[in-house]
Amino acid sequence: MARKELPSIKKASDLFTDREEPRFAFWQKMKELEENPGYSGRIAYYGEGGIGKSWLLNQLKREVDSLTEYQKKEKDFSEISHLNYPFRGSYLPVYYDLESSTDIVEILCSIRASIFQSYPNFRFPVFDTAIRKYEDLTGKIVLPDLKDSENKNLSLFEKVFDMASAFPGIGSVNAVYKNLKESYEIAADVLSRIKDIQVREQLRHVSSMETVEDLRKAIPDYFVADLSDDNRDFSLVLLIDTFEIFYHSTDQKYNDEYVLKEYLPVNCENVLFVYAGRYRIFEDEHISQHLIGDLSREDSCLYLKEKQGIKDEKVVEKIYEITGGTPIFLDICVSNYRNENYPSAEEFKVLDKKELVRRYMQYQGENEQLLIRLMSSMMHWKDKDFKELFEKVYETSFALYAESYQRVVESTMIE
Repeated sequence: MARKELPSIKKASDLFTDREEPRFAFWQKMKELEENPGYSGRIAYYGEGGIGKSWLLNQLKREVDSLTEYQKKEKDFSEISHLNYPFRGSYLPVYYDLESSTDIVEILCSIRASIFQSYPNFRFPVFDTAIRKYEDLTGKIVLPDLKDSENKNLSLFEKVFDMASAFPGIGSVNAVYKNLKESYEIAADVLSRIKDIQVREQLRHVSSMETVEDLRKAIPDYFVADLSDDNRDFSLVLLIDTFEIFYHSTDQKYNDEYVLKEYLPVNCENVLFVYAGRYRIFEDEHISQHLIGDLSREDSCLYLKEKQGIKDEKVVEKIYEITGGTPIFLDICVSNYRNENYPSAEEFKVLDKKELVRRYMQYQGENEQLLIRLMSSMMHWKDKDFKELFEKVYETSFALYAESYQRVVESTMIE
């Protein structure tokens, strides 16, 4: 007898169906990207864990991907973008989760590989050369083999720089170029790139690098230089997830100024950067940032029905009225509902938000309660800011409360 397949239960993050305001803000940025050649824009989303940030970034990626299909079919895109605007440009969305790696070389190699998948003819001559040298020095492969049997020009182009990297200095690059010109039939655009003075200077710079550290510092600049090629006929949409991972580092250099201005290549032209993380990312109030907060009625009801298995419509509506869609309160109400042995809506004990907060607090230890009292007086903060204020207020070492702090910030959003 065949085994009956049980219906799959959706993850809570899959149930966040609207998020209309942050999506509309994103498409406004996309409009700016199309209307302003050379534009480099930034937008950020932040909110507690499990609130739907990753879902939102992936949904935006799906919508940008679908834009091409709408353009081909000359269909109205306003239903998705919420803008009555005729997008005509080509866009490549690339999603990257910093949980995979926070190493800048690995991040850029991942982005470069994604670009190759969609635009194999767009080349990164200096960046690729630098990466191959980096791999030789470290013995670690960070960029997959990008050779494509159907793309002979690219394969040959990589051979050019494989050979060039074996010789120091600009003269050797010229020698390799002369040799290859006599030996191979090379596409005119490839030849022009090798002869280009700027590229040759950059290649000479790569060949002069003697240490891994020097190469690591220069690699982001090589990436930006190659990406800034005038022949690029598409705009890049970089969706960077789990940005808070930088602020969990014990290395104090990972502040927003360092990360955003130096660590990631934010100076690229025709690029829209989309960040998501637990904490507010930018200090600059002029940069578009959006708090991803309580769930809508629709999202909350879907979560209660499909994730928690509550089928009674009246109970679902009552829980939403009690919680207002705040995730931690939804979970507390569901727990109460089960503890009361699944009563009817009329029998289910009515709790207001004050009571929910009280119940949440009563399950916390003394350390957690102490932390929450201080959090409730603050609007936005980063870990280092809270640590400094905590030690001033309570005149004690924050290290004694570090684990409790992490549990609190991962379980709720202080309003």
